[in-house]
Amino acid sequence: MPSANRFIARVHATEGRVWFNEETRRVHTQLKQGVPAFLREASVFNLLTAPVVYSMGVPLALLDAWATLYQWTCFPIYRVARVPRHRYFVVDRHKLAYLNAIEKLQ
Repeated sequence: MPSANRFIARVHATEGRVWFNEETRRVHTQLKQGVPAFLREASVFNLLTAPVVYSMGVPLALLDAWATLYQWTCFPIYRVARVPRHRYFVVDRHKLAYLNAIEKLQ
């Protein structure tokens, strides 16, 4: 398996999106750690606090929904241009092949 510190990713960005070449994707797949191994190697404290950490997902989603509703309703009234969310908020961890399912959620 290749060493992560010797690996140099070959990427290019187009229109705000990052694209990896075939070799980089292959190395990402080789570096991927399975969920059972990830859980086995996690510290007990991390496993015990994970539910508390992930419980913030619901309030953050509600805050995001409220901010979006606020922007859609109030900004046109006050003639303020809407902020394009996709320029400032990007969720693309699912594209990183070296992350397992739990790491993609983090």
